[in-house]
Amino acid sequence: MLSRLSLALACAVLLAGCGGEPVAEEDKILIPSTSSPLGPSHGGTGAASPEAKPKKEKQRKANVVLAPQAGIRFTAPAGWAPWTAEDLAGTARSSELQGLLDRMGMTREQFARSLDDFDAFLVGFAGNLNVSTVGTGSVLPSEAEMRAQYGAVTSSIDDVEDVDTAAGPGRVLHYTITVGTRVQYGASLMLLTGGRFANLTITTADADESRSRMSDLLPTIRRS
Repeated sequence: MLSRLSLALACAVLLAGCGGEPVAEEDKILIPSTSSPLGPSHGGTGAASPEAKPKKEKQRKANVVLAPQAGIRFTAPAGWAPWTAEDLAGTARSSELQGLLDRMGMTREQFARSLDDFDAFLVGFAGNLNVSTVGTGSVLPSEAEMRAQYGAVTSSIDDVEDVDTAAGPGRVLHYTITVGTRVQYGASLMLLTGGRFANLTITTADADESRSRMSDLLPTIRRS
């Protein structure tokens, strides 16, 4: 399990903070135009147009991400886009991909190899989220075991908390990690799903954001 954790955390830090993904249409906040003392923005006498009707607020669609090998699904944070091997092979997101590669300082081949290690991988404005399986077993690692495993591959462990999800009980470890000159903060969830240890890790440049993202994500986790 240690080698898998080391790989996942190192890759997460390398890719963290390189987001800046364009905001999806359903995540944009639309500010309606207002009338000025000189009348409505569209001109005229200042009287309301009889055809004008209040627009219904567009309902935001939940972006459910499936991690089949880990045996879970969850709702992605708003504005965090999943990346897959199909995205790298296709042309639909080519310009977005090139911008992402430039920010990461990686080649397409290096990024593709990184994606091979994850069951799901998402990039957000200031961080990333990944899911992988890191071993098999029948009992969730204890807090002491998790501290020992993560302690070998992180700079410091801040705390460990027990959590309940619809996919089963888990433990979240909050940590700080440094790779080269980059310091990042992570929240790593360990779940036991069908004899497999599913690991979901959120890495950002801010400790409070990592905690907040994990707190928002936990209630959305389900068995796949």
